[in-house]
Amino acid sequence: MQGGLGIGANLDKWGEGDFATARKWVAAYKTIRETVQRGALYRLESPTGDNATAATLYVGQDKRQAVLFQMLHSSMWRDNPAAIHAQGLDPARVYRVRMLDGADRPAGVPARASGAYWMNRGLRAPLKGDFVGTAFVFEAE
Repeated sequence: MQGGLGIGANLDKWGEGDFATARKWVAAYKTIRETVQRGALYRLESPTGDNATAATLYVGQDKRQAVLFQMLHSSMWRDNPAAIHAQGLDPARVYRVRMLDGADRPAGVPARASGAYWMNRGLRAPLKGDFVGTAFVFEAE
């Protein structure tokens, strides 16, 4: 979803559950497509060296929406990575945050806060396991 959305699979081997999952994610992508394709990209965390996580943030041109993607390559001792600090948000605007997949927000992540809060305090994604990720969507009120 970090750019143009594509599905690389043999659709002849998919069951109805696979198609239902694909429909869910395509619908979710359509809610962030403009921001991801035309917004500013901030590379917040690179998965190089000892860092097992990667994080990127896309901020819409009008700063009304932002999308934070965070991935954990492998846990080992790195469960629950450090807080990620957004960049490029409007510090004076209040943003509601939701999970792109529709899940409940993790404990400790407020439903709404100012852009300054998200950039200074950040948020923690409770990632555990290997090759897991999450996406937060910020919407200005």
